[in-house]
Amino acid sequence: MKPIFAHLFLELAMFHRIRSFAKSTRGNVAFMTAGALMPILTLTAGGLEFAERQRIEISMQHAADTAVMAAFDNSKRGFRKKMRRAHQFFDANFQHSNRVTRVKKRLAGKDLRQRLVLTYQASGRVHSLFGELNPFTNNIIKVTSRAEFVYRSGRGPRLISATSSQGKSQ
Repeated sequence: MKPIFAHLFLELAMFHRIRSFAKSTRGNVAFMTAGALMPILTLTAGGLEFAERQRIEISMQHAADTAVMAAFDNSKRGFRKKMRRAHQFFDANFQHSNRVTRVKKRLAGKDLRQRLVLTYQASGRVHSLFGELNPFTNNIIKVTSRAEFVYRSGRGPRLISATSSQGKSQ
C-alpha cells in the first residue's frame, strides 16, 4: 500500500467510527456528554474569570500599598509632590495595567496632632477574559491603603490597613 492510500484509509475509518458513535443508542453516551459539557465549561470559565480577577486585585492592592508608603518619602514635601510621587509608584508597580481600564487614583491625607495619616484609593474596570458573557460578574475593583507617620516616634511610616473591594483587611 502506498502512503497516500494508507492515509486515506485511516480517514475513512475515522469517519466510520464517528458516524457509528453518533448513531449509537447504547447508553446514549453522546447525549450525556453533551448534557454534561455545558455545566463543566461554564464552571471552568467562571473559575478562570475569578482567578484572573483575584490576580489583578492582588496586584492593584500591592501597588496601592507601595504608593501610599512612597508618599512618605520626605515629610517636608508639599502635598502635590507627594501625590505625584504616589501615582508614579502606583503606575510602576501595577503589573496588569493592560487588563484594567478607567483606573482612578486618589491620595488623601489628614494631619492629626502628632501624626500624618495618608489614604490611597485606586479603582478600575477589569476586562473580562470571555467578553461580557457573564452579566453577574462584578468588573470593578476597588482597593484602599492607609498608612501613618508619627512625628515624634523616631520610626518610619507604617501601613495601618489595606482593604480590597471584597472588604478583606490584610
